Amino acid sequence: QLHEFTGYFMGAGSHTEYIYTPKNQTIGILKETTINTMEDEMPSTTKSYTIKLESPPTFESFDYKIFLDELFRQFGDKQ
Repeated sequence: QLHEFTGYFMGAGSHTEYIYTPKNQTIGILKETTINTMEDEMPSTTKSYTIKLESPPTFESFDYKIFLDELFRQFGDKQ
């Protein structure tokens, strides 16, 4: 069973971290934290999204790309 999924992405003006924590096999919380590196104080913002997976990952069949595609497809609709 998936316990947590973390992704960290760095760009020219910001750094973003995504942490997906499942509540059960199909529903979980995705937290998005973005740090604005263009300002001296480097302020951050955090947003949370409830995600319902259409095809829950299993240990045997986990596919990184499919999992990310599903997360971002759902999370992208909420922005």
